[in-house]
This record gives sequence, C-alpha cells and structure tokens, in this order.
Amino acid sequence: MTSKWWRWFGSRVERRVYITLLLMAVLPIAVAALWSFGTVREELQASSYRDLRDYAKTYGIAVWDRLQQLDLSLMQVERVSSEGQDHGLGEDVLRRQFAWVALVDANGEVFQEYIRDIPTPSRVELPSHNRTLVQLLTQGVRHDVIMARPPYDERGHQVVAVPNERYLWGEPSDAPYAVDIWVIGRSSAKMVWCTRITCSIPPGALGSDAQTIFWDEDGRSMMGVGWELFLPSAFSAPEAWRFVAGLPVDVALEPLRPFTTTFPAAVLLTCLVVALFGAREIRRRLIPLDRLIVAARSIAAGDYGARVDVSGGDEFEQLGSTFNDMSDQLAGVFSTLQALSEIDRMILADPELETVAGELLEHCTRLFRADFASVVLFQTDQGSANIFWKKPSTNPRRDIVDATDAAREIFARTASDRWIEAQELDEKFPGSVFVRGLHYFVVPMQHRSAVGGLCLGFAGNVEDVSLGHLRDFSDRLAVALDSLEARKLLYQQAHYDGLTGLPNRQLFMDRLRLAMDRAKRESTTGALMFVDLDRFKHVNDTEGHAIGDKVLIKTAERLRAVVRATDTVARLGGDEFTMILEGLHRPEDAGRVAEQIIREFEQGMVIEDTEHAISASIGIAVFPQEGRTEEQLLVNADLAMYRVKRTRPGSYGFYSEELNRELSERRRIENRLRVALRDDAFTLAYQPQLNWRTGEIWGVEALLRWTDPVIGEIGPTQFIPVAEDTGLIVELGEWVLYEGCRQFVEWNLNSHRLDRISFNISERQFSHPGFMALLERVVSDTGVDPGALQLELTETLLIKDTGATTQLFDALHGLGVGIALDDFGTGYSSLGYLRSLPFDVIKIDKSFVDDLESSADARSVVEAIVALAKALGKELIAEGVENAWQRDYLSQLGCDVGQGFLFSKALPPNELVKFLDRGEMFKAAAADGH
Repeated sequence: MTSKWWRWFGSRVERRVYITLLLMAVLPIAVAALWSFGTVREELQASSYRDLRDYAKTYGIAVWDRLQQLDLSLMQVERVSSEGQDHGLGEDVLRRQFAWVALVDANGEVFQEYIRDIPTPSRVELPSHNRTLVQLLTQGVRHDVIMARPPYDERGHQVVAVPNERYLWGEPSDAPYAVDIWVIGRSSAKMVWCTRITCSIPPGALGSDAQTIFWDEDGRSMMGVGWELFLPSAFSAPEAWRFVAGLPVDVALEPLRPFTTTFPAAVLLTCLVVALFGAREIRRRLIPLDRLIVAARSIAAGDYGARVDVSGGDEFEQLGSTFNDMSDQLAGVFSTLQALSEIDRMILADPELETVAGELLEHCTRLFRADFASVVLFQTDQGSANIFWKKPSTNPRRDIVDATDAAREIFARTASDRWIEAQELDEKFPGSVFVRGLHYFVVPMQHRSAVGGLCLGFAGNVEDVSLGHLRDFSDRLAVALDSLEARKLLYQQAHYDGLTGLPNRQLFMDRLRLAMDRAKRESTTGALMFVDLDRFKHVNDTEGHAIGDKVLIKTAERLRAVVRATDTVARLGGDEFTMILEGLHRPEDAGRVAEQIIREFEQGMVIEDTEHAISASIGIAVFPQEGRTEEQLLVNADLAMYRVKRTRPGSYGFYSEELNRELSERRRIENRLRVALRDDAFTLAYQPQLNWRTGEIWGVEALLRWTDPVIGEIGPTQFIPVAEDTGLIVELGEWVLYEGCRQFVEWNLNSHRLDRISFNISERQFSHPGFMALLERVVSDTGVDPGALQLELTETLLIKDTGATTQLFDALHGLGVGIALDDFGTGYSSLGYLRSLPFDVIKIDKSFVDDLESSADARSVVEAIVALAKALGKELIAEGVENAWQRDYLSQLGCDVGQGFLFSKALPPNELVKFLDRGEMFKAAAADGH
C-alpha cells in the first residue's frame, strides 16, 4: 500500500519537493523541541549542581563550626583536669556533644573517662601535635572521628574525645529531598560519614571542586559535587575532608516529564496536516515536468527531432520553448563535441604531441570535409618547425623543417582569422608540403614555448565552416602542449616550495610517513619540529612582501644549516616550517637542535642593510611515541608550537607534558646554575676518610653543595649532569679546586693537620685542554702541597683515549698529585688498562658495600677488588660504610680505610674542625679493638 501511494508522485522532483516541504515543516519544530529540551535539561542540571555545591559547602561549614565548638568544650574539660575549675558544661551538654571523653597520659593509656557511650580502646596512639588533632580512629570496619587536645602539662596528659555523630553530622532528615551527603578523607580515601546506613565512596568523588561527578548506583544515575574542608589549617589533621552532596539525576530532571509527553503529539499532528495538503498541490503543479522528462529521454536516445508541448503561460512554457531550440542546435554540434571529447580523452590518456595531432587531423578532415589539414608548430627555443599534415584518404604524416623568421611572421600577422591564398603560403613556408590551388584557413595558436596553428585547405566553398569549432580544435592543441610541459614541471611544482626550494607539504608528509615507518621498524626515535616565526606578520605589514619573502628564504637557509644532510626541512606555507629529525639517541637531542635554532635567530636577520628581530617558536613531537599517524604527529607538534607561542614566544616545548616538565626543570636548573656561578653561591662539604685500624684520619673528600634561593636545595645528581652537558662543569670544577685547596691550607695553618684532600674530577673537566695548567695555577695561587691532592676519576674516563690519558697521568705524577680510581667495578676497565695507568688508589663503589651482608656476589666482587689492589700495589678506600659489620668484614679482607655514615657524613668546614679535634678518640677506639 505504501509503495502504490509513493508512485502517485510521477517524478523524483515531485518526491523531492514533497520531502522538502515535509522537512521544512517538521525540522523547525523538531529543532525547537530538541533545543528547548536540551536547554531546560542543561539549566536543570546546572541549577541542581549549584544547589548541591551550595549545600555541600553549607554543610561543611556547619561541621567546621561544630568542630570549633567541640574544641571549646574540650578546652573547658582540659581546664577542669589541669586547674580543678568547673568547666561550665554539665554532663548533659557533654553527652550531647561527645560519645566518649577521656584523659590519656604520655603513653596513650586512658586513666580517666568522663563520657563512655561507645566501646573505646584502653590505649590511644596519637602523633605529637601542637594544636587540636582531628583524625580517624579505625576500629574494625568502623572509622570514628577522634579529637585530641595538645598535652596540657609536663607529664604529657591530654584530653581525647570521640564526638557524638548526631551532634557533629546533624540529622540526615535535615538534608533536602533525595540529597545524600558523603564525607571522605581526602588523602586516605576513607569514608568518614554519610547520610545512608550503608554506602560506598562515589567514583570520582575526590576530584576538583569545579567537577560534577556522575555514577550509577542500584540502577539509578546519580550526580554530585564536592567541597573540600581543609582541616590542617586550624587542626593538626593529617588530611582534609571532602564533602560530596549527591542527588539522583531523575529527581533533578523531574520538571521535564510533562514536556516530553505532550510535545511529540503536537509535532505529529502538524506533520500529518502538511503531508496531506502538500501531496495534493505538488501533484497538480508539476505535471509539465513529466512531459519535459519524456522529451529529454528521446534526445538522449539520439532523436534530436523530439519536441515538448507545454502551455499555461508560466515558467514551464518558457522552459519548453527553450528546450525545443536547444534540440535544434544539438544536432549540428553534437558530432563536433563528440570529436572534441575524444581528443580530450586522448590528451589525458596519452599527452604525446604526435598522437594528439594525428587524432585532431582525422576529425578535422571528416567533420569539416577539408581537402587538406595541417598542424604547424614553431619551437621558439629550437629554431625548427613541426608540420603534421593529412589528406582525407591518407594517414597523418609528420615533417620537421627549418623555421625562418618569415615563417614566424605569418602567425604573428594572423592574430585575427583570415583567408590566405595557397601561393602566399608557399612563399611563406619554404620546403612545405602544402598543395597549390587550395584555400587555407589559418587559426593561430601561441604557447609559452611554441607558436603555430591549425591550417585547413578547401577546394570548394568554405563559408559554412564554424570558426568557433576551429578555435576549439586549436585550443586542444594548446592543451596538449600544456600537458607535455606540465609533466616536466609536475614533480617540481607538486613537491617543492617555489620560494625557498624546500619540500612542500606533500613531499614532507611522504617523507614523514617513511621516517615514522623506519622508526617503528628499527625501534629508533625521531622528532618532528614545527617552527613558526614570531613577528613575521609585522615585517610583512611594515616592510612589504618582498622583504618578507627574503626573510623566509634566509630562514630556510638557517634551518638547513642547523640539521644534518639526512634530515628534512620543509615549508608548509606562510611562515610555518617543519623539520624531521631521524635516528635520535634520546628525545632531548631534539631540544638541543631547537636551542641551536633559537640561538641562530638571536643573532638577528639583516635584510637590505636593516636588521630585523625575528625569533622562532618551536613545537616538538617525538615519534613514534606521540603520534600513530603522520597527521596526528603534525597536529601534536603544531599544538606544542602554539602553546609555546602563547606562553613563551622565542623558545621551544615538547608535546609530552612529562618530558616538557623535565626539560623545563633542566632549563630552570641551568639558568640558576649560571646565576650561582656568577654570585659564588656554592659551598663545599668535606667527608672524612678514616683508617679504622689505627684510628687516624686518612684524608677528606671535598663534595659540592648548592642551595638556591629560588629552587631550594638541589642535589649533585640533579645539577652536575646539567653542568656537564652545558660545559659549565669546567668553570664549576675550577671553583671547587680553588676553594677546597684554600680551605685545606687554612686548616693546616691552624694546626688542624690533614694529609690529603680528594676532589671528584668529571670527564669533561679532565679532558679540557687547560686542565693541567689550571691545576698548576691552583697549586701556585693557594700554596697547597701537590702531594696532598688526590683526584678521583671514573673507569669510563680511562678507556676513552688511553694514550692521552697516560700522558696526563704522567704529568700529574710529575707534579706530585695522587690519582684514585673512583666507583671501581661499575665501569668497563680491563686489566690491561689498569696495569698500564699509573693510579694510586682504588675506591670500592658504595653499591658493593651496601650489599655485603645480603649478597654473596657482592662479597665475591669485593674480595676480587681487594686481591687485585694488593696485586697491583694500590691503596684501597671503601665508600658508603654505614655499619660495624661492613667495617669489620672489609678489615678482615685487608681494606682498612673507608668513608661513610658510620664515621661521619659530609660536614661543613666549621663542623669538620670539631671532628678533627676528636681525632684522638678514634685512635683510642682503634687501640681498644674498635
């Protein structure tokens, strides 16, 4: 039945108009309904959110006030206990406020109870505090709130209490309709109290205050909002309390129910009226359209004599008349259009000039009934002419002849179409194949690299030849030439930027795709850098686009100069550049490239004797970690760039927040490190090295310490790697040597005798060309005895360049400086290296000493190190000795010198003096067998 009703509309137009009419009636109502429904729903949810937020806050403040009142009551109890005064609170008041009130001693033992309405422990363990303590008391599955006043006398007596739940939390019936309250420990995530008998913590309840949370509970959707009460500010609470007010979503949306039941019926009734009335009117108005369709189908079948009879004096009658005129014209031009279409397909499929010219001549002789047809092309850059010609009964032929100046003029003088006698053409084209006695019609064609045209020869009347059609054929010839040149330039234009010569977006995306595939296949790391110029628009607006273009060209040159030959620099458009860095050892390497780019732009950019302050904002995305596809990776790098451009233009940032924070902290430490070097903000601490067999202080190790006024205390493991990477370690190491030697000399002058001071020397500092000269200056300037100096070097430094290292070792020994092999056993030294290098001391690494008691492997390694040192005749020092067992074990092996917390931590100079004054105590202890 539905199918028959639908076929009542005779054409698709009728059906479309009918559907459009229905949509025009239904859509506004539906949109209005949906919009209204959504608006009301959002407003109801927003209103519920505000009410819940206000109630959670109001409830939390009320609990706060009750805690304050409870604290005042406990203060009264405390005065009674300490001074014997009447606290002014009757037992009824205390019972209304508390479920348990007691006095405990310093050990947490309960020795007096005022109120006891709940089971309570006989002993309460509470941490030390100086304000009223509010925390949770866990008994089985129950969590009670416990309050404790600070000790009120020297014996540590204090008042503790458990508040009455009804007093502290109020009556559950006081809450608004269907609203429940949850009170949750912020950091412990423990349920403190809720208005229900049994309840669990709602998911997401510990989020931010501005967050609305939704969850399902017993088949109902719930919504809630939290408010946080920061108890530690007034009480010594271990955590804040979070008050969450919740409400079923269907209760919040209850006012929507009438709207959802009445409005659909009104919409349906309106649609029904529109459907019936529209169907009647459309069918009556569009009958002429059926007649036009029938006539158009006849023309499509090849019957160009088809006519349409439409009357009525309206636009349909005008359309019918125009349609009849069109069918008359189609018969004359259809064959020509078909020929042009075939030539077009030929150009697209095979743009070779000879193929297209032959096809064009075939159609010309057939359609125009020409007795001769020719295509002549003069190559302006080659001095030759291509002639393609054909007679009706022959195949197309091609000749190549010399192109004379006169031959070029013929087409220059035929800017407008005209008849030319055959004799005139013969004189203008020496050596041509044109036949005398024919009239030729010339249609000129000029292209970028050639001039020429289409020539048709007629023996009879040619008045009926269509000039427009001939021009169309000549245009096809020009298109063929365009296709030939386009293929030559296509790759360059499609893959490279015309201004800078850099790869454009298409080639860049292809290379990025290949780079990401290689990174995944070879498990390597790469980076995509998105570079955007700052203040470039200002240059364009004030200096003009010509200067702007030169800025872009110079930018491309600078970017190419920074990266490796295997990397890619591309221009996406405008002032946006991208760079693909492959084969990175770590993501931070991309940051160093970015820093180099930034330094390049900091030098300024001189264009036509004018310096322009152009900087670059750079976003970095690491692949394959930060983008599964090249489009996603490009978006991530773009986002990182925009974040940099918005927050700190002229710098760079990573898409990864974690890595970005690490690098940001690293840059922060680097900046503060430079300031600290300038302001002489470092200090030295000295850790004693003790011979536990004799009790003598063997020496001290100078250790660098840094407390920054902005960041705070920064450990050596944080700032030493930064100093190494930036080269600041050389300047920092020079300060350490000068300061340590100066202090060492001062101690010895003040009768605090020390035989040796050790310095940790980094690889970069040791390898610096001026290190030996620096050491000689330190000795000369401070007056320190070179024999008292000991330089601690790591194993990995020794194997870099054995020959150069040996020479430097010889120079140090010539000066009298001792050398210690630090962190022995953790590097990669072989016995051959150890035997060839003239070091004096081997230091057993702390990692082996730490594991002596628990690891047989560690004991075996230490035994081997001790045996090796004895075989090589080297002294031994153990690092990190922290207990007597380690000391005794090492002493049994023959290692009698060590440093560690068993003896002393690293001390500032004044405290080390006190330590040195106790030296006789160590000797006495050694004499007594430790």
